[in-house]
Amino acid sequence: MTEPILTIFEYCLLVLAIALILALLNGVQGQRFTDRVVALNVIGTLTIVISCMLAVYLQHSYILDIAMVLALLNFLAVVVLCRLAILRRVGRMRVKKERAAAAEEGEE
Repeated sequence: MTEPILTIFEYCLLVLAIALILALLNGVQGQRFTDRVVALNVIGTLTIVISCMLAVYLQHSYILDIAMVLALLNFLAVVVLCRLAILRRVGRMRVKKERAAAAEEGEE
């Protein structure tokens, strides 16, 4: 590759690294569980993009295999965490209904 293209790659990798750090900070400071799940998904996606760009920059094709494994793990992690969030919400709603039923029985 020519020198200007390598320089562009380096700047793009720098911007992506900064975005990764900002997403990490957002995930740590997230107020809700869903904020952290979205931050985890963004971090995983940025890691995959950085891996693919490094594969092109370094001209090593095995890094693309690593990026595919990261993509699968990212997908599975988000699916599991979304399922956990749904179960958590259903549990909270069940507790709320039980408390409301107990309060109605206590009034009678």
